Amino acid sequence: MTVTAQEISSKIAQIKDIVRQKEELNAKYKELEAFFLRLGSDKLQNSKRKTQIFEDDYGRTVAYTEAKSVKIISPAVLHQLLGDAYDDFVKEENETKYTFKNKELERVFGGVYSAVPDVPANRLTLDEFFEQLPCDAVAKQALRKKLKGASFATDTKNLISIGGFDEDDAADYAYLFAESLIWDRFMTVAKIVGNVTEMSDTKDIIRAINSAIAVSDTTKITV
Repeated sequence: MTVTAQEISSKIAQIKDIVRQKEELNAKYKELEAFFLRLGSDKLQNSKRKTQIFEDDYGRTVAYTEAKSVKIISPAVLHQLLGDAYDDFVKEENETKYTFKNKELERVFGGVYSAVPDVPANRLTLDEFFEQLPCDAVAKQALRKKLKGASFATDTKNLISIGGFDEDDAADYAYLFAESLIWDRFMTVAKIVGNVTEMSDTKDIIRAINSAIAVSDTTKITV
């Protein structure tokens, strides 16, 4: 490959300019990301929702999302809770790293975790959720088939179109439905295992989970 000194000099100038532009764009992106992180946190401060969508006049969106990161800190407690079924739910890696065997189990145990175990959030079963949902019986029956817990946005839309709720109430009920679904799934695990069902008090269950895992909140911006 034969190149001239002038070509090399030109390429150096170009790559240096690109590096400068990347640094400037990255700094600008960080500034905009921080703006939406603050705005999203403010919007969800008094809400049970975990996602806030911002949209401009052209339909372009930025999504703010709050999530939880779950880490197992006491496998012995989980072993006591889950008994012989422990190996079905927890994976032990070679470097002695404990993780749940899939994301669904991680969401379930993370959902049961409570930052304030002595004042746990009211845990509703799915039946209790639908009993308390303020819409008519026909709408409830339809929503039982439509609400899945897989997509917060889809569940919210179904609560608006079928249940007749406004956007804010629909979002809150979509979040409560997801919580109830997680609690139902956890209690299904509990019934299979048997050990957890011996704890009649919800607080005892949550305290045990809290001693076995650590949950940290994370936020992200999706453009």
